[in-house]
Amino acid sequence: MFADVVGYTALTQKDESFALQVVSRIKQMSSPVFERHGGKLVKTLGDGFLVEFSSAMDGVLCGIELQHMMSNQSAESPGGGAMLRIGIHVGDVIHESGDVLGDAVNIASRIEPLAGPGEICISADVMKQVKSRLSYAMVPMGPQKLKNVEEPVEAYKVLLPSMSQAEPSAPVVERNRRRLVVLPMNSYSPDPNDEYFADGMTEEIITKLSGLNGLRVIARTSAMKYKGVRKSVSEIGTELDVGSVLEGSVRKSGERMRITLQLVDASTEEHLWASSYDRGLTDVFAVQTDISEKVAEALEVKLLAKELETLRKPATANLTAYTYYLKGRELLAGRSEEGMKAAELQFEQAIAEDPSFSRAYSGLADCMMLMGNFSLISNQEAEKKARPLVVKALELDGGSAEAHASMGLLLMNFGLDWAGAEREFRRAIEIHPGYAQAHHWNSMLLSSLGKVDEMLSESRTAIELDPLSGAATSAAAIHFYLAGQYEEALRLVERALQLSPSHRGARFMHSFILLSRGRKEEALAAARKLRVEEPAQVAPVAALAFVLSEMGRQDEAKELVAELEGRKPRTGEVEGDLWFVYCSLGDLDKAFEYLNRAVDSRNQDLSTVRLVRELEPMRRDPRYHELLRRVNLEP
Repeated sequence: MFADVVGYTALTQKDESFALQVVSRIKQMSSPVFERHGGKLVKTLGDGFLVEFSSAMDGVLCGIELQHMMSNQSAESPGGGAMLRIGIHVGDVIHESGDVLGDAVNIASRIEPLAGPGEICISADVMKQVKSRLSYAMVPMGPQKLKNVEEPVEAYKVLLPSMSQAEPSAPVVERNRRRLVVLPMNSYSPDPNDEYFADGMTEEIITKLSGLNGLRVIARTSAMKYKGVRKSVSEIGTELDVGSVLEGSVRKSGERMRITLQLVDASTEEHLWASSYDRGLTDVFAVQTDISEKVAEALEVKLLAKELETLRKPATANLTAYTYYLKGRELLAGRSEEGMKAAELQFEQAIAEDPSFSRAYSGLADCMMLMGNFSLISNQEAEKKARPLVVKALELDGGSAEAHASMGLLLMNFGLDWAGAEREFRRAIEIHPGYAQAHHWNSMLLSSLGKVDEMLSESRTAIELDPLSGAATSAAAIHFYLAGQYEEALRLVERALQLSPSHRGARFMHSFILLSRGRKEEALAAARKLRVEEPAQVAPVAALAFVLSEMGRQDEAKELVAELEGRKPRTGEVEGDLWFVYCSLGDLDKAFEYLNRAVDSRNQDLSTVRLVRELEPMRRDPRYHELLRRVNLEP
């Protein structure tokens, strides 16, 4: 057993003499407890001590009595007494010159810091020896990487009565257990290059669980933000508003894998389910399915026959292809130019590894269409490349939610087939209710159709499923702006910029939304900043021109318009970015000219045409209804 005094260093800095008195008193109080349990004090280490016992049970019972004693002493002290943290491990030791050495001692010393004030942390070896004889619950903490210890060590916390009574004034926040996050699984594989395997396991479990009716699963984009982050289950539950957290670890070695998982109630930190899998790599997809079924069972979600069939169908049998696909999706989520270009290569490599992998074709198609939307390639080129990819994805897997969502995006952006796009998005959501991207794109479609309430509902769903996604949050900001709910739009766009500072859509809309709140100077500053940081892009110049025009500085706005008209942009994006500036300047002839040219080139996001307040002058013009007929939006 290792134990030390919590906060000793800080206490020493305040009053070294008093700190020494505290430690001395604790050692005097502890000696009789050690003796009652057959413990031998091997040595003291400043504020701590190392004790040896003849059995694991003796050590744990001694630790429990010590913590009870310290808890009572703390309650009786006017200012609150000192507290201990205790770590216990069992194993062979070497006696030498009155000291004890060996791996068991090292592990005990490394486990002790895992305990909180007033807590006892034990290793799995200790737990196995005492679990049938101890009347206290033991809460799994999962595998722990300990300094100078090669293999991860499974750790457990002994749940003492004092722990359950701590902080009685803080009420437990009850959350819906069926709202779930799957945290990135820790990789404990000997080869660092095998980390992809843990990421692949995380992604596939998220995908399988989010396809189940009755569960609301946080999307991978948000879940992966917690990779490498050390936060408690309750903290994560609060940040994501989830009721359950699934966490675990993966160890891949040669052709074998060991997976350890635990499902925890985020409100109470009660363990709902835990299991370990020690299998061959060829069983990986069967293990993913079993995990998903067991989690659904623990959360009392009844699975239909069709859902079971979908659960048991692997996306691909090629883990390398799956890894490329995952990297592509992650890169695409940031919506940066560099990210989209890098994502394209990842999806292409995934297809090369497994030409039958439907999701890889969907991913590459989405990449092409988004590159067109962001003017990295022409929309004609984007459609030419994306269409056969989407068709191929559906041929390979007609039940793929991703493929149907990609087809919806294609029909919406390039075919102006609103009914077809709506059908595809609904089909994607029917197959995979938790597919945040489908809800995100469907909200864009609904804005084009002028269905405000449905648009806002889908926007809320998208950010509920993917609360840390800059793209989903930015889109929601735009939709609340279109609905005239400017305060909420501002909150969301600022949130999007916190989540993804380089997100182009959020940065572009920030100045518009500030302007809608009457914060003109801030809007101007935001627009100028964007132009300085992205001088080669057309949209920042157009945004600055619009802000200046709305502020009554039309001469300055016209200078910027002339600058844009003099450019030779690589994809003709001027067409899609100048028409609303001309509308603000009062030149409706030019506004309609550019808007029609943008429609011809499919270089215009039509989601704003029906709703945005600043376009009201165009709506009073007969040419507006002709435009709606051209884009199949006339009722």
